[in-house]
Amino acid sequence: MLPAYAVGRGVRWPGGRGRLVALAAPILAQRLSGPTRVPVLGSALAGACLTTAADALARVAAPVELPVGVVTSVLGGPFLLWVLFHPDRNTGKV
Repeated sequence: MLPAYAVGRGVRWPGGRGRLVALAAPILAQRLSGPTRVPVLGSALAGACLTTAADALARVAAPVELPVGVVTSVLGGPFLLWVLFHPDRNTGKV
């Protein structure tokens, strides 16, 4: 139970826009690099790309500029469901 609490606190800390990035960047980097590598640099680059894409989408998606946290929250739910229900191709694990 303690690891789940620690992860929850760590993901909660960055704030609204950081939640999707903190969860999605390492998962995307790991799935792109394969199971034999530790994707530290890839996670940083994926996080930067996700934040930039969310900011660009927030600026053009509506007639008024949306906060980046709204865009990342809307994208974060479907991404989390995708991660939960699609196994990793390399390892076969969910």
